[in-house]
Amino acid sequence: MSERRFPAVLVVFLVVGAFVLAALVPFRQAMAQRSQVELTERQLGALISENQSLESELEMLETSEGIERIARERHGLVFPGEESYVVVEPDEDESVVEPRLPEVLPETRPWWQRAWDFVTGRDLVEAP
Repeated sequence: MSERRFPAVLVVFLVVGAFVLAALVPFRQAMAQRSQVELTERQLGALISENQSLESELEMLETSEGIERIARERHGLVFPGEESYVVVEPDEDESVVEPRLPEVLPETRPWWQRAWDFVTGRDLVEAP
């Protein structure tokens, strides 16, 4: 009797395995989309913050003090009676060669973390 059960059990395992694999792909995509939405929301928050700081800088530039500051910093404005100094940076030594990183960095995360990232779809979303 056990010889007759073996093919049936094998078929059941194959069918269950097929269903699990069929469900894994949409699950990964849904989790990857969720991670992408969270990443995009963080980027939106950073852009909103940067926009607010740029708007405050724009308001400051509408004043005469702001215009004078930009003229001094960027264009070297000097009023009569003031002295201007220019700091000259020395040329970089071209003989110094910076070490190059390897083209492919070895994976430092454990295998189970990489497997979990595969199941949840995190490997589909690029980190910032």
